[in-house]
Amino acid sequence: MKKFLFLLLLVPSISGVTSDNTINPIQVQCLSEALYFEGRSESEEGQLAIAEVILNRVLSKSFPNTICEVVRQTKFYPSGGIDLHSCQFSYYCDGKPEDYKEGKAFINTVRLSYSIIDSDPTNLTKGATHYHSTTANPYWASSLVLTTQIGDHLFYRKGASKK
Repeated sequence: MKKFLFLLLLVPSISGVTSDNTINPIQVQCLSEALYFEGRSESEEGQLAIAEVILNRVLSKSFPNTICEVVRQTKFYPSGGIDLHSCQFSYYCDGKPEDYKEGKAFINTVRLSYSIIDSDPTNLTKGATHYHSTTANPYWASSLVLTTQIGDHLFYRKGASKK
């Protein structure tokens, strides 16, 4: 956390990205963390689509109601440890530290996160609340409606099954 906030101070004109002083920097941190680890190799449109899924979840009654709670949603063992197979976002439970090794990608995700939080909603994913990489085949995909593909990710929403 301290490392992230320090790096935020190094981002040029980050305070100028938004004029809304009510934006919670912790929520920006959570969104930019998710964008960095889930989509830093994607185009800006691909990252916007991932962010849109996170925000769609925040607005849904089926998911937690903050960005941080959405991206860190998981089950915990009674001991307090994370159930590594229940995370909603794979990077959060991959057992690796969240290290930002690509500075330019990190700065871009922070700027994009501020911009997204301070903007009107988009509908790139047509209401998607789920997504996965084209290289994955999650068990839940067949129970949802495929809405679009953007970059290397497929996006889904609840609705009538594809079957």
